[in-house]
Amino acid sequence: MAKKFHVFNKIDAVIISGILFLVFFTAWLLYIRDNVAPMLALPHSFKYGKLFREQCGPSTNSSLDLLIGEELTLEEGSGVLRTHGSAIIPSILSDKTAKSLRQYIIGQNNIIGHSYVLEPHSRIGLMLGADVPVIQQAFQEISDHLVLKPLLDDALGPHSSLTGFMSYTTMAGALAESWHSSSPRSYAAQPEYFVKELDLVLYLQDTSPAMGSAESCPGTHTCSRPLLDYNLLQEQFNSSEFLSEEYDNLDQYLEQHLPCGVSEELAAGDGVLVNRDVLHRNRAHNAGEDIVQVSVVFTFSESLRKDVEDESSGEVRMNGGVQGSRVTRTRTLPVGGEHMLRWDMWGHTVDDMSTLEDEPWRLWHSLGMFLKENPDGSTPFTLWDVLCLIFVESQRRPSRLLLVDEFSLLKFHAWVSNMLWLTSAVTLLYLCW
Repeated sequence: MAKKFHVFNKIDAVIISGILFLVFFTAWLLYIRDNVAPMLALPHSFKYGKLFREQCGPSTNSSLDLLIGEELTLEEGSGVLRTHGSAIIPSILSDKTAKSLRQYIIGQNNIIGHSYVLEPHSRIGLMLGADVPVIQQAFQEISDHLVLKPLLDDALGPHSSLTGFMSYTTMAGALAESWHSSSPRSYAAQPEYFVKELDLVLYLQDTSPAMGSAESCPGTHTCSRPLLDYNLLQEQFNSSEFLSEEYDNLDQYLEQHLPCGVSEELAAGDGVLVNRDVLHRNRAHNAGEDIVQVSVVFTFSESLRKDVEDESSGEVRMNGGVQGSRVTRTRTLPVGGEHMLRWDMWGHTVDDMSTLEDEPWRLWHSLGMFLKENPDGSTPFTLWDVLCLIFVESQRRPSRLLLVDEFSLLKFHAWVSNMLWLTSAVTLLYLCW
């Protein structure tokens, strides 16, 4: 009987495994140096208000001022978004895609575990994946849209990162949310530390405000609170016995009844692009027992770019390298809110949404491995970036760890550890066989 020939013996396997471990560990240390360390250098005392102005807006009370059609130039459309922080874009999804995606989401509501929503009564939120043909078709239409895509590129820079994707199903009895912005500490407050973010809300049926659609207070993305006659509002509040009994003070009343909301009747496939710093909320659903409103919300952000300092002049340049420069810090995602993206969906850009059929999204992309390099040197935010953000925020405020219900940090660490052990074991068995 012929003797088995071993290409590697056990000593070789141990040596190779040790080398692989050192390579992995070194790469991890470099990642910590380039990503976690700059985040830890962020100021410890962020103000929870936007620093541009104390008061601003409302910039309009008409939804017609928010409409961006194909007849507007890119400069005009970008001006609408910059001025109001909100824009309505018709026909992003085709009727067929909107209808098919709506049916799919309604069918999944009783199968997939529900995610966090602000007012959960009669509202269902799902974090979805990209492995379903109808979602892939919706991604294609978003990425190829002649108005939306150039608008995103102009507002966030090319190759913006996908940092949120979630569906909302709103049924009769859903309560109105309180007015809020999505991230208390964000680009509007500290543009030198955080990247810009935009939400894209797509409605999958003809939608009226009575069906619980979103409304915003245009122009409030550049200040702490809207410019209103607070003295008059205080007098009205004090003179109303009902309001004084129902609410403790004017601020509590305005959280539910801010007099600057703008919403509009929208057709299936229409979208609303909203700066995450704009005050907004979802309205109450009072359109009837049998009417169900379904929408999907995408979040896009500027991609990860290293800030560099020219050693000769000391000038900080925030969008990429210059010769003779060194990395000084990294801007990161805003903190204080949630990024509702399933953990295996990280690591992709809006451009990747149009190439899903030819280049499927893989598990390792969310971990930052084998990603395509963008021409401008930027990289999409990955799961590791979110882990770093969670770690840093937990160090600043241990009582409030930013964990989303479908993304448990402990479970993920256990999963990664098990995968590493399994991979190592299979590698050793293969080498020793």
